[in-house]
Amino acid sequence: MADASSCDTRGCASRGNSKGDSRNSRTNFTDMKTRTGIEKGNLSRLENAPNPNPTIDTLIRYADAVGKELVIELIDKTNLNP
Repeated sequence: MADASSCDTRGCASRGNSKGDSRNSRTNFTDMKTRTGIEKGNLSRLENAPNPNPTIDTLIRYADAVGKELVIELIDKTNLNP
């Protein structure tokens, strides 16, 4: 996942740091399946698919498993840099 505060107008990336977080903590798909209850194939798609489109519930479970908190923030478009 992108850093919790670095979502853009397309949403929060579900790849990027999520993959690094699980691998940096030496967690494999089997461990993540145990921690999240998400099947290994779905975890692989979440981390590797170009457009995984996970639910918010899935992102919350994944974040919790890697010791993170999911933060979703709506900001005015006028505050975005072009």
